[in-house]
Amino acid sequence: MDEAELRRRAMEMLREGRRPGEVARELGRSRQWLAKWRQRFDDAGTAGLRERSRAHRAHPQTTPARIARAVLAARERLARHHGRQRFAGSGADAVAWELERAGVRPLPARRTIERILQRAGKTAHPAAPSTRSTSAAVAAPRGRRPTRARPASATT
Repeated sequence: MDEAELRRRAMEMLREGRRPGEVARELGRSRQWLAKWRQRFDDAGTAGLRERSRAHRAHPQTTPARIARAVLAARERLARHHGRQRFAGSGADAVAWELERAGVRPLPARRTIERILQRAGKTAHPAAPSTRSTSAAVAAPRGRRPTRARPASATT
């Protein structure tokens, strides 16, 4: 029995007049689990028995769409200006300068501009899906061991 069916079965058993502790025990769930789904069922009927997304509804740190569009438009203007030199003079610094000239506010950070360009595939190395944490330690080159700083010896 899948999870959705288990929830429906629990609600049927409660409607039949069975005690919550008995229902929970028979289904191998806790009374808290049963109370959660019973409340959702009472609030929304069978639609309340569906799993809800845990994703945030709002993303307050997301760069506004108008800023992202302005970054891409500035990048296109710079690329047209430089013609055959595909990425010459059209990096994050040049785009930031172009945005500042155009009066775009708030002016995004250079790294934000780089990310916008990467996501749009407008850099020499488009962003690849990351499998590593950004805080992961960087491996030392092969054949070399990382050296530790030694404390200076105190001479008196």
